[in-house]
Amino acid sequence: MSRFAVATPETVQVNITSPHSRSAAGLRPAAAAWLCAFAAALLLYGLTMAPGLLWQDSADVQIAVALDDWRGPYDLARTHVVHLALASAIRHAFDANPAWAANFVSVLAGALTVANLVAVLVLILRRSAAVLAAGTALALSHTLWQFSTAAEVNCMVAAFLSAELLILAIFDRVRRGWLLWMVGLVNGLGAANHNLALLTLTCYVALALLSIRKWLRPYGRDVLIAAVLWLVGYIPMLVLVIMELRLGLALRQVVASALVGSYADAVFNVRVTPTDAIKIVGLLGLNFPTPLIFAAVVGWPGLGHRCGHHYRIVLALLFVTHFLFAARYNVPDQYSFMIPAYWLLGVFLGAGIDVLLERSPAGRRLALSVLVLALAVPAPIVYAVLPSLARRLPASVIPVSTRPVPYRDPYKWFLQPWRPGYDGPERFAREALAVLPPDAFVLTDTTLRGPILFLQNHEGLRHDVRVGEALLQPFHDRWQPNPDAFRQLVREGRLFSLVGDGKYLCANRWIGDEFRFRPVGPIYQVVPPRQTDEQGV
Repeated sequence: MSRFAVATPETVQVNITSPHSRSAAGLRPAAAAWLCAFAAALLLYGLTMAPGLLWQDSADVQIAVALDDWRGPYDLARTHVVHLALASAIRHAFDANPAWAANFVSVLAGALTVANLVAVLVLILRRSAAVLAAGTALALSHTLWQFSTAAEVNCMVAAFLSAELLILAIFDRVRRGWLLWMVGLVNGLGAANHNLALLTLTCYVALALLSIRKWLRPYGRDVLIAAVLWLVGYIPMLVLVIMELRLGLALRQVVASALVGSYADAVFNVRVTPTDAIKIVGLLGLNFPTPLIFAAVVGWPGLGHRCGHHYRIVLALLFVTHFLFAARYNVPDQYSFMIPAYWLLGVFLGAGIDVLLERSPAGRRLALSVLVLALAVPAPIVYAVLPSLARRLPASVIPVSTRPVPYRDPYKWFLQPWRPGYDGPERFAREALAVLPPDAFVLTDTTLRGPILFLQNHEGLRHDVRVGEALLQPFHDRWQPNPDAFRQLVREGRLFSLVGDGKYLCANRWIGDEFRFRPVGPIYQVVPPRQTDEQGV
């Protein structure tokens, strides 16, 4: 099996002849490639990172970092303690803004994800062009790039998974038992951060049981140590579980909160509709807008001569598991759960390109390598023109949420992954707080609430204002007004809404039927119907 010793872009010299070799040769080139890929991805994601406040789930992460609250107000399944702990550490170590620190952790996680792919491909492939093309395609893939520029926890999922598979790729080469220990530790940390790592663990256990006769004698002790270290890595979540139990919550309730939370229906959903299938195909095209994606079809079979049998099987099983989980996980941010499958697809893509280069005539291999590298980089051009194209197409073709959000172009927001200089959420929050009268009560939805809550929690602005999310306002009690109290607030002129349509107010949709919304700066005052009839909306 050939390994990296660079000569030309299309080939590398052979220095390992068997995919089952126990030699450590080739680890040094893999380490060098990892460092180069990490630096390049860190530069890309760092330069395109959002500098501060964001909307929705990202804002919730930023608020948690501002409060140093690693538990959060939601189910244990949504704590993501490792991401929050790292962001808090960066915040305090560099005296950084919590919003920036939360975003920068995603930058680091995205860079690690790309670097780990490149290192794995160096260990198993034969040609540098295949490694560069696959690594570039993944780095520029839409969802990974987008989530690497904002406070999004699913990048950390991919970072942990890719680290485990890099360790296993090294184990496939050198067969040192302590590497299995590291896999256990890393997966435990990953599971403490996000339950998607439990899917990966399930695959490991299934494969270990199927191969128990072959593995028990040489690696039985190492697997047991790996299991113990998994528990060590999982300690952050175990601590939270123990804290919940000490509060008097039932064990069944705490376990359900940790494993599925309020998303049980989506977690156990087994139905994939034709619309879901079309969406998944569209997401694949969005993330890999290049004909190179078809090389992945021959990638997995081509791994047979490039890595060990068990490593090849674990890659396939993990891809099927993560892909199917995401494909039928019918939640609004379903697309974000595809990132682990995209990473695994990157391995197959690189292997497929390697196979195609190997089978091409020697005289054409250099030209084909240049073509492959050129086809790996069109994604930024596609993302640059896609918003303008999407505006001209029917909404059903490129389904983008066009709901009005201040200082946000919905087409650019959803279709372009980069966020440099974006300050819309902070501008909106400061302008909204400036126009609110004393002791106002603000209705909101999950998209717009975060920036205001962040400024209240981090900068102490306008603690007199109550936002309809008491769980994220530790300086207020958890009082929530009933309908009569809302009507009294309207009469006093103290009820406001961040949105101008009652359908976004969830449990308070009825307010849109009984009252009207009068624009006040970037937000709306809730008033009796006759006032909007006189003044206009």
